[in-house]
Amino acid sequence: MKSSAGISDVRVSKAWHWPSEQQFWYADLIVAYRYLEWTDERLDQARQYLENGGSLVLEHSATWTKPEPSPEVAEIAGVGGFELFRHGDVKLNLVTREHPVCAGLPETITLEDDEIYWPPTPLMENAIVLATSLEDKGDRGITPRAAQPAVWCYELGGRGFLNAPDVLREQALIHPDPFRKSFYISIVR
Repeated sequence: MKSSAGISDVRVSKAWHWPSEQQFWYADLIVAYRYLEWTDERLDQARQYLENGGSLVLEHSATWTKPEPSPEVAEIAGVGGFELFRHGDVKLNLVTREHPVCAGLPETITLEDDEIYWPPTPLMENAIVLATSLEDKGDRGITPRAAQPAVWCYELGGRGFLNAPDVLREQALIHPDPFRKSFYISIVR
């Protein structure tokens, strides 16, 4: 099968809450979209998957650990959670334009009616911030106005790409914008 993005042999398998052993075995890329219940077993499974060359994308609330940030999740994902969030337009400023995910994209991208989380707590030293968003007032608190990491990648064997905005809403699946399309194509290749 050839996708509309020009990538051959794409197969999609859905999982509820967590991928099965078989899905981990066959997947080149795993995308999680909602809150994940991180257990020691799941951390080990994700770590092994990444160390064996798999790619992991954690979107939207999958990047938010509850009830508090987790250093253990940060060790495999590059970030262990967040403190604040807000809904509304999110203006992304690309800060690592030379990265393959950012190739050919404009300097700024506005995601309408989106959701963003900040500050990443902790953000691992070797995480590569790809885009930031200027943030201060969240739905449940305030931070000093600053450019907050909004899209980043972290490598542990394979490629673990993470992003904080809610970049995979249903409408994005129907009408993907250039950023979302570039993001996923660069990961799969």
